[in-house]
Amino acid sequence: QRARAADGDLTMSDRKPRPESTEDLLAKSNVQLPFSDEAEKGFLSCLLQDPAIIAEAKNDCPPAMFYHPANEGVYSAIVHLHNRFKPVNVASLSGYLRDNEQLDRVGGPSALSELYTFIPIPSDYPHFRDEILDKHARRQLIRHAAELIARCREPDTKAAEITEEAQTSLQVIAASQQNDADMLPCRPLASVLDNVLEFADRRQSEGVDTLPGV
Repeated sequence: QRARAADGDLTMSDRKPRPESTEDLLAKSNVQLPFSDEAEKGFLSCLLQDPAIIAEAKNDCPPAMFYHPANEGVYSAIVHLHNRFKPVNVASLSGYLRDNEQLDRVGGPSALSELYTFIPIPSDYPHFRDEILDKHARRQLIRHAAELIARCREPDTKAAEITEEAQTSLQVIAASQQNDADMLPCRPLASVLDNVLEFADRRQSEGVDTLPGV
């Protein structure tokens, strides 16, 4: 046996494991989508403790990156208040969500208070952000893979067409993960003008010239 092994025969320990069959892979794919509730809550806690982070967060992080609808609702409310130059804290957030009949959907005032104290300090914001974005990208990949599997079962669809669609899907996901610090967020012009006018009205009500020297 030693001689045969020396002559190039593979022993049991040298043999590579047989790759899983397509059927086995499909059977294993029916599991819960990747997410991290701890990362989502930690991310929101950072924003509530240090609102200065919100400007960076809303440029890099779309609301769709959240897995739990309640967390997405809180984040959308935070961004809404910030875009309108309003204070972002537990009280203002509770008021806005209550006025829009969304407070119960996110768990009520107690849930917002728990979010604020979920982490001790907001310095771990980059870690939470990266983990949420990674989980979101994984869910996108799984969705596109499921769509491609469904397309492969269509008898009238050519394999070349499906391959092209797969390449396009991967390019879209890869592009969405690129973090271009020089790219400004795209917002409707009407939304920008509304924010400017609201800011001007607030400054005038405080007795401050909106455009000094003009």
